[in-house]
Amino acid sequence: MHSLARDKRPIDLTKLGVSALAGDIVVFSYGEIDVRCHLGRIRDSHLKKIDSKKNKSEPCDGAEAGIKISKQLVDELVKDYVAKLLQMTKAAFEKELQALRKKLGLKSDRAHEAWPGSVLEGEHVLRSVYGVGQGLKLVIMPAPPPSDRKPNPAAPFYGELKDRAWLTQLLNEALELACSKYEVIFLKGAYDAFTLLQDGSKTLNHEFSDGHVHVLSKHARIIQALLVRKLTATSRNTVIEK
Repeated sequence: MHSLARDKRPIDLTKLGVSALAGDIVVFSYGEIDVRCHLGRIRDSHLKKIDSKKNKSEPCDGAEAGIKISKQLVDELVKDYVAKLLQMTKAAFEKELQALRKKLGLKSDRAHEAWPGSVLEGEHVLRSVYGVGQGLKLVIMPAPPPSDRKPNPAAPFYGELKDRAWLTQLLNEALELACSKYEVIFLKGAYDAFTLLQDGSKTLNHEFSDGHVHVLSKHARIIQALLVRKLTATSRNTVIEK
């Protein structure tokens, strides 16, 4: 999420084979790495800076400060992440619309002054039906439950598993709230499905994992079914980006 939000991993949605003008759907599944590696580490770094600046005679509630900083970090991350996805969908729609204009010989939105009504009418319908930035339907998946079953140099961990489970819950709640605010589809059903794969500590049940941090493919079918049922009825082409 962080890399995408900060343009460290730019994505041109038009190169994924989807059509903004056709109202295709793109599903984004991010957040696992942010919880596993970054959020707790950045929070603890902030806490150390606060401790070093405080007068030793002043009381410092580390737990309360940690909760506050965690929420601030999550809220900022989610805000930037969703904003970037909305920007990407808008850019994809405009790029495809520009290509259509070029193909039809249209030079501006005021093309009705020089072109037959039938040509302009086609563009007007596209804009009125899809709207700028709304051509691609955006769907955001919740972050999966955390796990640290086996050490894996390719998938390092930071912090205690219990803390990462709490950060995952915090992140998913913020994602759901942001999606509601910006009218983006949040696959709440997947969030509910993930609870079926958790143990009592809200972490990934080892029986359902690949031995590391991922849900074993055969146990992810319930999430796949939710995606298919919710999305394919309204789109000819769905791409999952993670």
